[in-house]
Amino acid sequence: MWLRILQNFKMKIKPERATRSGFTLIEVLVSVALVAVIMLLIWQTTGQTLNAKQRIEKRDELYHNARVSVDKMVQDISMAFLVNGPSHTGQRQGSPQIKTVFKGEDASLYFASLAHLRLFSGSRETEGSEMGYKVEQDPDNRDFLILMRRESKWMDDKPEEGGVWLPLASRVKKLKIEYYDGRKFDWQSSWNTESDTGMKLPRAVRISIDFDNPDNPDEDISITTTALLEMYNNAIDF
Repeated sequence: MWLRILQNFKMKIKPERATRSGFTLIEVLVSVALVAVIMLLIWQTTGQTLNAKQRIEKRDELYHNARVSVDKMVQDISMAFLVNGPSHTGQRQGSPQIKTVFKGEDASLYFASLAHLRLFSGSRETEGSEMGYKVEQDPDNRDFLILMRRESKWMDDKPEEGGVWLPLASRVKKLKIEYYDGRKFDWQSSWNTESDTGMKLPRAVRISIDFDNPDNPDEDISITTTALLEMYNNAIDF
């Protein structure tokens, strides 16, 4: 009797087998589609962020190079000078003659300057040097120009020759140089101390440079500044 009761009790407390069902094919497809949409949105957002970062970096680099280049031009031109009289300096000692000029066009300039920086102590150099600026075609991209700078540490009787031309700025679209005549109170498109202006420097030089805009190819980045020549009024007399 007790055995039968115990058997009936075990039958009552025996757990029922739990039933478990998996995902359907439609649910799996919907999940995959949602994941794909989320990944696409993340990829587009990341791509746009990286592109904006690259554009900003290119624009900042261009502005930095442009400002450094223009500041260098102002520094060199503001220290331009002329030697009074014909090419005679150093003749008594038999050393080479020195000839100084200031020849400028709308996109080129040759002059003597006291802005030379001596990098080594005791070097046989002076602050005087022959300098030049011009633009030439970019060999890698015919749509742009390269701003070139020349400096010759040794001054001689050929102020437009010698020295080394080095690139100063790239992606230049246009260079325009103007010269202020203090006697006529007007800007001139050219200046030549060997002909029309005599042994006089311009009172100021206005520099305008147009650079390529990486954000908008149809609009240029324009920078304009003016260099005041400290020794415009009097030539140096040795």
